[in-house]
Amino acid sequence: MAEVRVRRFVVSPPLPGIPIEPNDVQIVDSGAMELNLADVLRVNALAVPYRGHLLAELVQREMALVMSLFGHTPPGVPLRRHRAFDGSSSHIRRFATEVLALGALTAVVRDDEPKLSDVAHFDALPPEFQGVYPSNGTRPDLRFGGQGAVLAGESRGRSKPPPQHVLTATAQRNRLDQLLSWSRRPGCDPVSMAWTWMQENRTTIDFFRFTEDTSAPATDLAVVHRLEQRLRTTEPAPASRTDAPSPSSSGWAAKDHLEDEDLYFAAASTPGRAREQTAKQRIISRTVEDREAQLLETAPRQTVPGMGPRWRGQWRNVPTMDGVPGPRLLVAVRPDREVGTTNTADGIRLHRSRELGLEVSAAGRVLVALDWRNRPEIEAGAAVQYELKVRGQ
Repeated sequence: MAEVRVRRFVVSPPLPGIPIEPNDVQIVDSGAMELNLADVLRVNALAVPYRGHLLAELVQREMALVMSLFGHTPPGVPLRRHRAFDGSSSHIRRFATEVLALGALTAVVRDDEPKLSDVAHFDALPPEFQGVYPSNGTRPDLRFGGQGAVLAGESRGRSKPPPQHVLTATAQRNRLDQLLSWSRRPGCDPVSMAWTWMQENRTTIDFFRFTEDTSAPATDLAVVHRLEQRLRTTEPAPASRTDAPSPSSSGWAAKDHLEDEDLYFAAASTPGRAREQTAKQRIISRTVEDREAQLLETAPRQTVPGMGPRWRGQWRNVPTMDGVPGPRLLVAVRPDREVGTTNTADGIRLHRSRELGLEVSAAGRVLVALDWRNRPEIEAGAAVQYELKVRGQ
């Protein structure tokens, strides 16, 4: 859990057609925060779009590539990019920057609003879901959902220092203008933005949330009906929640039909905005479950030493460029799914992470762990299992 600096801003929305001025953006907090890199990697793998099914080994190799440029910052030290970052090819720099930026946005959003436990990239969502949004103009990267609420999130990553003499850069305010215009269109969501500055000595995250927008559009009931129709017509998988999916089960995980009826369709008196947000949240949640199932389909057949028979996966050494040993990386999947929000950065867990030299991120079916001490596999697996037990999982 490397340390980052977070500056939190609130933005007062001006009237439509009026650009956001520096005085509309106010800083409300600035301080250190611990960023769980295992959580960054796990959430990113489940959220970002792939062209086909998720391949567990490919996902793990991509995670290792990112950690090769940021894997020299163990728990308790500032997160900073490796000096090899500047010498790598432009597409590798862009990839690593995007992963860290998306992970930073997710971490701060969840710290700000813990109920938003599910996250999916817009391009990973079903086409029918994407179709409820405007097809042109700005489109935020992520959709966060939980407890009937949805928040859109935009991430930006830069490998240079933040503004030195002003609170916000002109480019940040211009992007906020575009996001505000998008959120005011029918069918769109409240929006946030994180601008992550990755430097050689530390990382700074500028996080922006808008205050209540009196110019937000009224709920479009046509959008609500399309979302609910998507939920009604989704073909459920035949397997139960605790069973492993078959290779052909590429659809959403099965859900209790009565639960969906009760929550989404029976309460005709529910306000349109609440129905819209609840339906969107369920589609985001189902998308996450589907991607977990894809990882399970392609996970290694062997179980992880020291972690019991249900966890399937393998440890991989993170490559380094300067001969200094890096962490070992584990991606593991299990057949059963445990619902619950994890990775709250409480003080006890932060202290234990530093003491053990271990970062763990587990939710649903998927676990990612970083062992900074490079222990033997069975010992590292036992340490991860102990961490799960301490957290009650």
